[in-house]
Amino acid sequence: MFCSHKPQLKNGKQQLAKKLKFLESFFNDVSVLYQQGYSANEIFKSLKLKENWVVRVLSGGKLSKLNMVKSVIRDLELRKV
Repeated sequence: MFCSHKPQLKNGKQQLAKKLKFLESFFNDVSVLYQQGYSANEIFKSLKLKENWVVRVLSGGKLSKLNMVKSVIRDLELRKV
């Protein structure tokens, strides 16, 4: 099983289930805080997220945890329409 974020070569099915659980939990955590009125930066700080600056710089800022938070917020906003 190859994940572009962190490739796992063993137990692909379990690793994929673990990744899905993480993403669902992340989405839920961001959703709850956003509904409480937190901004993207406040959510980032509240969840105690840390950036991998090497990845962020090499990707031109496109791959970052702050962008993950913003992506969830965009999705929530689109669901309102």
